[in-house]
Amino acid sequence: MASRRSTVTGRTRFDEEAQLLNGNDAYELDEDPPTAQRPRDSAGSKPSRRISIWSRQHAPRWLAFLYGPDPPKIYSLKPIFPAVQELPVKWLERALPQSWQRVILLILFLVAWALSLAVPLILSKGAARDASGTVIRHIDCIDTLWRRNNECGLDGVDCRPFSNTSFAFRCPADCASVRVLNPHHVGPQDVNFRPLVIGGGGEGSQGIYRGDSFLCGAAIHAGVIDDATGGCGVVTLVGEYYRFFASSQHGIESIPFDSYFPLSFTVAADPAVKCTALDPRWTVSLPLSLLFTLLLSVLTTSAPVLYFTAFLGIFSHVALVSDPPNLSSPSSTLLPSLTSHFAGRLLPALACAALIYLTCARRALSRLPASANLEKALCWTRFRGWFSERPLEGQAFAWTRRAGGTVADEYFRFGFLTTGGRALDYTRAGTWFVNGTWSQGDG
Repeated sequence: MASRRSTVTGRTRFDEEAQLLNGNDAYELDEDPPTAQRPRDSAGSKPSRRISIWSRQHAPRWLAFLYGPDPPKIYSLKPIFPAVQELPVKWLERALPQSWQRVILLILFLVAWALSLAVPLILSKGAARDASGTVIRHIDCIDTLWRRNNECGLDGVDCRPFSNTSFAFRCPADCASVRVLNPHHVGPQDVNFRPLVIGGGGEGSQGIYRGDSFLCGAAIHAGVIDDATGGCGVVTLVGEYYRFFASSQHGIESIPFDSYFPLSFTVAADPAVKCTALDPRWTVSLPLSLLFTLLLSVLTTSAPVLYFTAFLGIFSHVALVSDPPNLSSPSSTLLPSLTSHFAGRLLPALACAALIYLTCARRALSRLPASANLEKALCWTRFRGWFSERPLEGQAFAWTRRAGGTVADEYFRFGFLTTGGRALDYTRAGTWFVNGTWSQGDG
């Protein structure tokens, strides 16, 4: 039987593809053949179509960035002081050689992380009383005395009393940045994308605010509480008031209103009303969460343990401490509502986290060595690409079917190989059919 010969031209992979071929197989590899040839079934048959790959040079300029760096290179982490980074893992393996011992350590680690979030949360969101034994109400950044969407009813009967009433309140941190996101009518103005604080300025006004102002925003504007840590104060209802003047104080610019409103209030500090603990999100919880995340990354090489433990800790920190949901009804404690919202959102978040782990994170984390634990804590991802040590132009490979061999369809895959010969990934199979034609695989 006459020999048949096939040539694959275009952007080919040079040394890597050569390593895929076994020297004992019934194929011959010719580097840089003088002429490009095509597969033939037998003498006199017509050659099959030429196999080509779309090269960078022929790609549109606006798509060139999709090819990555030129020439492509393999990017990998180069650990800083790898021997030092391996010490914590080696020490842990010597101290706790059994798997069950490390499982118990992980459970204790999770309990400690949970306590670091729970204790400051209970102190700042739990029930509190002032010196006289009166319960301090927890309010949110968007709470107002005059309810939105006409919920006060006709003549405001559902929002009474309008005057001669006071109560102690507690605000969380970062309320100065809370803004109305839909137009709110204040006289002839349509207020949007700014804190809803109406009044509080002018000589002799004594810091009187309109009843639909944000309570916490008004307290920050009046200087009663600090925006960075939150705080406590006392609000006093003063009934109907006329002409609310604007002013800019403590980072908030209030809104003027030159007519009357049936409900208004003042905000003041009271020595008898003191918060047992300030908002812990920046001063306590964030440093502790960063510390636990760093310890977890340094002491473990297991991809699922690192990923899901860090996810649970970070999700709990965000949902309960750093960015809790808006709870708009004032109450003596926010813990039941926070716990309910957290439990309702945890399961969908875990489903999304599992999908991300299976598709992306598992591959990135499982191949990072213990000598790169510090880099793993800072950046999980890496990029791998193929590169050739020789110019790509003019390279070609030829596979020859030996005469007398078994006639059958043959399949070829091109692989990405490391310098040690370990296969990273393969393309889909291309088929060299018995009749000499070629079907290029996708990818």
